[in-house]
Amino acid sequence: MKIKKEFIILALLIAALSTYLYVKKTGRLHYSLPTIPAVAGNSIMKIELHKADRDILLTQKDGIWMISPGDYPVDKITIDRIIDTIASFSIDTLISDAGDSVRYDLGKDKKIDVTVSGSKGQLFAFAIGKRASTFRQTFVMIDGDARIFQAQGNFRNDFDLDVQGLRDKNVLPFSTASLSSIELKDNGKAVSLKKKAVEDPGKKAPDAQAATGWTDDNGRDIPEAAMNEFFSLLTGLQCESYLDNRNKEDFEDPILSITLKTGKSATLSLFAKEDQKDGGYPAVSSEQPSPFVLQKFKVELLQKAIREIRGEKSEPQAGVQRPGEQEK
Repeated sequence: MKIKKEFIILALLIAALSTYLYVKKTGRLHYSLPTIPAVAGNSIMKIELHKADRDILLTQKDGIWMISPGDYPVDKITIDRIIDTIASFSIDTLISDAGDSVRYDLGKDKKIDVTVSGSKGQLFAFAIGKRASTFRQTFVMIDGDARIFQAQGNFRNDFDLDVQGLRDKNVLPFSTASLSSIELKDNGKAVSLKKKAVEDPGKKAPDAQAATGWTDDNGRDIPEAAMNEFFSLLTGLQCESYLDNRNKEDFEDPILSITLKTGKSATLSLFAKEDQKDGGYPAVSSEQPSPFVLQKFKVELLQKAIREIRGEKSEPQAGVQRPGEQEK
């Protein structure tokens, strides 16, 4: 009799559990995900970013994205990531309809409101919370819907940027192939370099492109490795940050200047630190309206490269390390 009673209790527990699971499963079918508008990347003309402590407006005209306040160019890689996220925006799960937005960093003090507009008005609006524990999803709210959803992709950091983080930090755009001469001044030492054609005995085709090399103002050939190192440091050179509270005219007597000559001249000038505790060096470029800070390690590597171009052999300075290199 006791065994029969235990079987009955077990059967009732199984039935209760089965009913609970069924109700829970079917209950999930009672909600519907909101329809996300299809937004083509090339239709986006304006993106508004609002966080508790800042409002930023990104606008596009003729393929060029600008930031307001400041009217500065936007970094291309950054804006491409933002647009790709908007164009591929997708939600897969309802997380909460209980209004517990603070738990998901969707409260007023932490959420990032995003409003996307085209040439004829608003296309899409949503709010970004924290990333999910999977590192592959992000919690979001859709404009006009109080519920919290999980969106595909870990993208909060792409939107959680201030003006400095969004700005294009390329400070000396140039084409190595178009250069004709270079002037270098480092701590009072000056050298001029000229490009010259190099005879290639292995060249067979008469229309093959001639190889080039560089010589200094004394006719000395500069080692190809030294020039390659110099160009690798300058190509795509990006600053650490901009000094928007300063003017270019505030800086005089550069400790290092590099002038690249093509059809026109482009000059990069670096100045002594005003405070030795500062990490980087103040600098200006003819290709940028604002002064900026160039990272210390980049300045030291440029100085080392210029010494090698001048033919001065010196050991790397202590603590100077290329990005990606490991200390031995």
